[in-house]
Amino acid sequence: MPKQPQKKKIPAWLKWLGIIFGSIVLLAVAIALIAWWVFCDLRNSWTKKERVPLPEVIVTKEDAARLQPTYRKVKQAFSGKASSDTTIVLESDDLDKFLAVANEGRQVKEMARFRIEGDKIVVTTDVNLSDIHPLLKGRYLSGDFWWDVKMDDKAWHFHLDSFNVEDRILPSWIINKVNQKIESKEDALRNHYAPEWTHKLKSLTVQDGKITAVISK
Repeated sequence: MPKQPQKKKIPAWLKWLGIIFGSIVLLAVAIALIAWWVFCDLRNSWTKKERVPLPEVIVTKEDAARLQPTYRKVKQAFSGKASSDTTIVLESDDLDKFLAVANEGRQVKEMARFRIEGDKIVVTTDVNLSDIHPLLKGRYLSGDFWWDVKMDDKAWHFHLDSFNVEDRILPSWIINKVNQKIESKEDALRNHYAPEWTHKLKSLTVQDGKITAVISK
């Protein structure tokens, strides 16, 4: 009777190596699944599939009559027809009303609402995240952006202090990343979004619930 070939014993070190690598693979799969679960949870809890309707801006006849002269002053100043520097002061409640009165501000009015809390500008809006990542396509980040803003003819300062979604606050490490991006692109943003009037804005400050802009003659 022919002898059965003897099975080669697998070395103990190879068995242990297989166990170690197998454990690493399982751990990697588990981490990936947990990361995906966390991502989906964050995506669903922090973002929405549709834009959140903005509060209605109600402008009475009295509001329009009161803000029209300010609008004419701003338009005259930016057109270069003012004989001296023009100072404009708007209180928090008048920001959205002013944009509604100004023809140039109607597009902005459809995108956001503005108010002033102390020395911060609060922008209520939503950000389309489709361009951020394919997994965020069709999702919106909606809430209140709290900005520290200061401008003069030499530099602009934009700093995101906080972002609130309902009763939650965006983690500080994300806000820091946003501010780093803003700082690196500040000059480019300034020249891209406002090249036609940026040289006319002498200064802009936010303080005590008011925004004050000085426009060069």
